[in-house]
Amino acid sequence: MKVRVIYFALILIIAYSCSKPEETPSKGPNCSDTQTKYISPEIANFKFKKGTYWVYIDSISLMIDTMRVDSVLGFGLSGYYYCPNNYHETYTFEVNEKRYLGSHYNNYYSLDETGLKLNPTSENYPTIYNIYSPKIDSLFIYDRYYKSVVATSNTRTGNNTIFYMNTDFGFLKKEVISNSVLVSKKLLKDKFIVR
Repeated sequence: MKVRVIYFALILIIAYSCSKPEETPSKGPNCSDTQTKYISPEIANFKFKKGTYWVYIDSISLMIDTMRVDSVLGFGLSGYYYCPNNYHETYTFEVNEKRYLGSHYNNYYSLDETGLKLNPTSENYPTIYNIYSPKIDSLFIYDRYYKSVVATSNTRTGNNTIFYMNTDFGFLKKEVISNSVLVSKKLLKDKFIVR
């Protein structure tokens, strides 16, 4: 009888030592009980496809400038770096912007459930447009009025750049202020939108 009790005790000890302790996931800043977050319908209107372009006139220099979507770099669900069980919908496109003949540079715009980001480098990068951004009811730009315009200031380039945009037509106006002087004011003159 004692032998059976000892065997039973040994089996219980072995069974208990083989069971895994519950893993507690390390939670980061974006972790949520909502497993998957999708781009809101308003922000999803910024899903511009290749072939989209905007033509601007700079009211300071009178130069014509163009901006076009060169490629869509990524879309679909992506996992958060700190939260392996959380996912968010993303859409990223590359824009080729020409300042003047022979000069151009690329910018990357990324959409997720928090909004539209310019050249994002991390999950917590600030947005230039989100559903909570205060909107100007109506704004006259070049030759027409645009409704629900968001103005966002960005100082990461060294200069203060102010973007004016709405979800229907995208990028409407861009002002660059350097040392308190307005050095560039690009106004949307023409556009071709592909979604």
